[in-house]
Amino acid sequence: MTSDDGQGHRIEAWRRLVLLIEYDAAYRTALAAELRHAGFHPIECATTLEALDALDHTPSIGLAVVSDIMRPKSPNFLSFARMMNLRNKHSRIVLISQLDDTRTVLDESDKKLFESIVEWAPDVQRMAGDIVKALGFETQGLAP
Repeated sequence: MTSDDGQGHRIEAWRRLVLLIEYDAAYRTALAAELRHAGFHPIECATTLEALDALDHTPSIGLAVVSDIMRPKSPNFLSFARMMNLRNKHSRIVLISQLDDTRTVLDESDKKLFESIVEWAPDVQRMAGDIVKALGFETQGLAP
């Protein structure tokens, strides 16, 4: 199934599915709205457990945006990235980092799990733009 992105580009619907994993409900909802505006179909998850369940139900998901915040009784962001990569070797995961030392804590093999690590921003419009750029869709003309 294909659709038009509003700029005359045809894109596969599955390429626009993105898991959005963010514990803060208000921020997640606002960011999801911005990603929808950019042509994506976010599946909102409060925890990595919810995201893994979404992957079980929709295995074609190949994009994810995950916050580096640790949640009790839920796999951390690294475990999630490893599990998603095992399910789909072509996964593209953007890590939203709210922690100053995330980049220094990750070893080189961990960094390879992520398409990009972007700094968290309170402005969801800017954050959505950073995510679209990090995934490379803006340069491919797949998002407005």
